Amino acid sequence: MAFFQNTAILAQAQSAPTAPTPAKLPPSSWTYSGALAIALVGVILYCKVQLHKKDKALKLERYKNEDLQKRLHQAQEEIKRLENSEELIQTRDFLLDYLKRRLREEVFYSMTLSQIRGRVKQLVSKAVLPETKALGGVSGGRLVEDTFDIIHEIEIRGKLRKRSLFRVFVQLVKMPKQQHAAIMKELIECFETFLSTGGADETWQPLVQNRLTSINWNWETKPTPLLILRQSDEGLTRSYGTKLDAANKTPPGKDSLMTRLSTLC
Repeated sequence: MAFFQNTAILAQAQSAPTAPTPAKLPPSSWTYSGALAIALVGVILYCKVQLHKKDKALKLERYKNEDLQKRLHQAQEEIKRLENSEELIQTRDFLLDYLKRRLREEVFYSMTLSQIRGRVKQLVSKAVLPETKALGGVSGGRLVEDTFDIIHEIEIRGKLRKRSLFRVFVQLVKMPKQQHAAIMKELIECFETFLSTGGADETWQPLVQNRLTSINWNWETKPTPLLILRQSDEGLTRSYGTKLDAANKTPPGKDSLMTRLSTLC
């Protein structure tokens, strides 16, 4: 009997559940977590440093922008002061008078007109190129504007230097492809007549494509003189235009040029 009791107690003792022991993390998990935390701290510090650099660069750019704006304002004020300077105005007037006097010389006149011819031919040829059709429609004509310099060589300290003698601005309302040769000829004739007379012939009315055209010196530019040829969008009747063309077909000769300029000066 006692044997059975001991057996039952032993069986109960063996069948009684044992309390679970807590699981321990392997050492590799702690290492991974620590490395991740260190990496996170490193990323935060890196971002903070980069943000500080960007902020510093932004402040520097703002400072440069403010300094540039200040210099631009000072330059504009200086330009206004120079434009209103009496000495600069006198210099411009002197240059225009000098040009009119030098144009009496046949060599100087031919050199100046030769440059104008070349630049006018380049302007007209460029305006009628096929690729300009997509931009403005060559068949219907388009607005043409260009500014170029007339160069003159002067001696400075024993060396020849190229300097801008004056500038020429050309503006045409239309440039049809079919009539570009005639337009080129009319433009050159306008410059020939104006330069040969010094702009003193008040009865002369230049025409380009039977359109009124103005050619004169711009008295506002300083100090480099500017010669402006501008075609108006106002046309003339055929008879009136033909009459003016016939009157202005042949530029005055050099003898009449000398006579007119001598009376002016």
